[in-house]
Amino acid sequence: EEKKELSEEELSSGLGALFG
Repeated sequence: EEKKELSEEELSSGLGALFG
């Protein structure tokens, strides 16, 4: 099961990884 609860740190890290 996936929880769609992302902290701002996770979002920032994820977006940084995706968009460089």
